[in-house]
Amino acid sequence: MHELIKYQFNTRRKKYGTGAALSLLNGNVGREVLAFHKKLPNYAVTPLHNLAHLSRRLGLGSIHIKDESWRFGLNAFKGLGGSYAVGKISR
Repeated sequence: MHELIKYQFNTRRKKYGTGAALSLLNGNVGREVLAFHKKLPNYAVTPLHNLAHLSRRLGLGSIHIKDESWRFGLNAFKGLGGSYAVGKISR
């Protein structure tokens, strides 16, 4: 299942990090991380929930949130980063 997600960059955001740190964030790394997680038992795509009431109230087209409350019983997405780091180090 592929869905189109539209987003808006905050042009007034503060810029953090350096070129060296930001160079780690690229499509190849993203594909590697996704491939790693897809191999984990019980991996599933994160469900998105539509906050239609809130988006109408704010005058926005739509608002969706990721539901990570069920992810590996951790109630947080941070477990994915930890599992990837441990997997990467243990190779």
